[in-house]
Amino acid sequence: MDGLSFPDLPKTFARPDRPSAPFAATTFNVRVGHAPDGENAWPRRRPLVEGFLKEGGRALWGFQEVLPEVAAELSAMLGPDFVCLGRGREADGSGEQVMMAVDRRRFEVGPFGHFMLSPTPLVPGSRYEFSGKHVRICTWAALTDRQSGGEFLFFNTHLDHQSLRAAEEGLKLILGQIRRAGRPALLSGDFNAGPELVAKWTEGLSDASDFPPGTFTYHAYGREALKIDYLFCTSDFCFAEPQLDRRTEGGVWLSDHFPLTNEFRFRSE
Repeated sequence: MDGLSFPDLPKTFARPDRPSAPFAATTFNVRVGHAPDGENAWPRRRPLVEGFLKEGGRALWGFQEVLPEVAAELSAMLGPDFVCLGRGREADGSGEQVMMAVDRRRFEVGPFGHFMLSPTPLVPGSRYEFSGKHVRICTWAALTDRQSGGEFLFFNTHLDHQSLRAAEEGLKLILGQIRRAGRPALLSGDFNAGPELVAKWTEGLSDASDFPPGTFTYHAYGREALKIDYLFCTSDFCFAEPQLDRRTEGGVWLSDHFPLTNEFRFRSE
């Protein structure tokens, strides 16, 4: 299954039945690869990103703004231990992906798919009539933790940056699928909205990216300061303190967003 689909899974699923170590998940908007960013263009940032990805320690990645050629590069950087899942958001499957990467040593990947953030989510390339310039997509996967035996869903997305209404409706659609699936879930993404709005939109989920006021994740290479990147989970998980990676090298940034990471553990353990 690699086309447009909902997480239409059986209501019965495995709960964790043995202890396990926590696992780290990261959301990372890598900045679209063809952007004319001068000294921060993708070819200049690529080595820094590769070093970051190869450090290890993260079992789940939710990437945004991933062009097909960059998806191939990220997959090569992560290596054969990771399963990379993504589909372009355009009707023909081209264009930016919200690619996710799963460490197969820690998780078994079950059914997975993608759906459009629109009134017709299974219609490729569809959008809300009040959307901004770009169509939007969500990628999901059903995962089994090899250590604890617990099953859960992982969702990754990038919400509309020009229409708050489209961003809100898109997130409502995702949360509807989480409730419909009726199992533990994690959600990563660039929501393009500030914490106060996102808190209203995500009622019922726990914010694993709750930083002190004034902390920001989007910086536009040092020119702005907005908190728009998030990690959320259902109450089935507990988590640690979120972390941002702010590294630069020779004046070059990882991206125009800081990668955001947290560690998760099934609460029932």
